[in-house]
This record gives sequence, C-alpha cells and structure tokens, in this order.
Amino acid sequence: MQIKSTLEARHSREDAIAIKDAIIKNPALVDDLMECYFSKSIRLCQRASWSVMFLGLEAPQILRPYLSKMVDHLPTAQHDAQIRNTVRIFEEIEIPEDLEGQLFEYCFGYLLDSKYATAIRSFSLTVLEKIANKHPDLKSELRDEISVQLDTGTVGFKNRAKKTLTRLQKS
Repeated sequence: MQIKSTLEARHSREDAIAIKDAIIKNPALVDDLMECYFSKSIRLCQRASWSVMFLGLEAPQILRPYLSKMVDHLPTAQHDAQIRNTVRIFEEIEIPEDLEGQLFEYCFGYLLDSKYATAIRSFSLTVLEKIANKHPDLKSELRDEISVQLDTGTVGFKNRAKKTLTRLQKS
C-alpha cells in the first residue's frame, strides 16, 4: 500500500481504516504513516492522524516507538485533528510513566483554553483523570479547575466534565 498517495488522493474513513489494517499486517509500514503524520502539509498530517488514531486504539504496540515524539509534537501540531487524535489514543492506552508529566501539562492547557474543540477538551479530561489517579497530589488542582470549567463549553463537554469531577471526588 502506498500510504502517502492514498492520503493525498482523498480523505475517507474507509481509507483511514484500510491504512490501519495494512500496517497491522505489515508493521514496517508504520514509518510511512508517521512520516505523513509529522508532515508540514496540513492536509497530509490531518488525514494521517485519523489512521494513527485507529492504529493506536487497535494496535498501540506498533505506535509505542513514536509516542514520545507524538507528545513532543503536540504544541506544534499543524492541525487540530493531530491533537484530537493523539489525545484520543492516550485516553485509551496505558500512558508511559515518562510521558505523564508532559502530557498532563498539555492536556491541562487544552482544558483551560476554550478555543480548543470540544473533543480535544473532553479527551483531555479523561487523560488528566487517568494521570491524576496515579498521582493523587494532582487531584485537588484538577478538581478545582474542572469546577471552574463547568461554566464554559458545550453540553457534551459539561457532561463529561461533571462525570469526571464526580469520579475524582469519590476517589
């Protein structure tokens, strides 16, 4: 499969899943996908991030060598899709200990900034909760900020924020 040409040709869920499936069958292809993910082309990195997300959810071990670089890349992401799909992966996988601090900082920033899309802020809530559960000293600060953020955002964000806050208060 020619990953770059597939991504350049069109943007579809079917193609994103086909790329993920091809990489699961031939993990050596992940390098081609990640080259597109880190591309300076907004369109290419946006499209690649969808396949990366599907891959991360189904076969996170294939992405493990790239996780640190993906987190490092968040502040300079070319497109919101990169942020959304990357944070979505960390919502589901076990977060490597050496990435927890940096990821907590970035996700906390997304939570605080209402300019980010609801999905980014919502996925960030889950990542923040996961990290805070491993590091209880972070829970108080996170609970306080979630309480402040309950007045902002969409209905979907507020719903997730309330549920996250409830779980944090119980633990």
